[in-house]
Amino acid sequence: MNYKLLHPSVITVGLFAVLLSVSSSLPAHAGAVKKAVGASERGVKKGVSVTVGGTKKGLRVTEGGVKKGVKVTEGGVKKGLKETDGGIKKGVKETKKVWNKVF
Repeated sequence: MNYKLLHPSVITVGLFAVLLSVSSSLPAHAGAVKKAVGASERGVKKGVSVTVGGTKKGLRVTEGGVKKGVKVTEGGVKKGLKETDGGIKKGVKETKKVWNKVF
């Protein structure tokens, strides 16, 4: 048997050549994501804001379609504002038309 073929440098070069030929024959998408093309983690590109339940992080989350921090309205009247009865504010004295008699 020729012992020159078992020299470590010959074995290293041979292994490198085999690995290179196998890796070039594999398709580029074989279970790996190319790092040069914006690698993604779980399908989300790095650098793109991840969304939680369809809402971007950092944006105000809404509860029932109403932004948090915005006063919720009941029947079109903002909470905290005085409600009106028939167009007259509660707490304001109603006036009756009184003709002042001027003599």
